[in-house]
Amino acid sequence: MASKSSSKKGVVKKESAKKESDRRIFRRVPVNIWVREEKGDYYFLYKATDISEGGIFLEKKIESPSCKDRSILKFTLPKSSRLICVQSDIIFSNTTTTQPRAGSGLKFVNLSTQDKKLITKYIQQN
Repeated sequence: MASKSSSKKGVVKKESAKKESDRRIFRRVPVNIWVREEKGDYYFLYKATDISEGGIFLEKKIESPSCKDRSILKFTLPKSSRLICVQSDIIFSNTTTTQPRAGSGLKFVNLSTQDKKLITKYIQQN
């Protein structure tokens, strides 16, 4: 189901993904935090570089959007002690050095109301 339908070389998206400007429904802000991704018995640490109410970008995480495995993300926002724990799906991956940054965009799934409020507050303050 993955398609390199984008005109940008090295960007892998789901076939249904729209142009970047069309798919942005949430404002993104820069962030510099570590995110723990859990998949089954394994976990990985990635640096997040931006966040929105709808998702997060993880630097150097390269995985095909056709991968159907849902992962759990755990992180805390700057100046907060609350651990945010949310399911996520991969939306796109930048896979080459010709892109501004290599990594993947993940969409939050089943984000709790309390965590969404915390993320919204962080975005409004930054």
